[in-house]
Amino acid sequence: MIARSYLYVPGESGARLDRSESRGADAVIADLEDAIAPVRKAEAVAAVAT
Repeated sequence: MIARSYLYVPGESGARLDRSESRGADAVIADLEDAIAPVRKAEAVAAVAT
């Protein structure tokens, strides 16, 4: 399958991550760098892992 649309979601946003799969994008990318404050990176990694 060729992905035509990508949805970037901040990794720390649990509710957005939960809803992201139902948005119709071909791929969901959990952003763990640019969209996350340095002090919240560990929290974001844990949210994406679950």
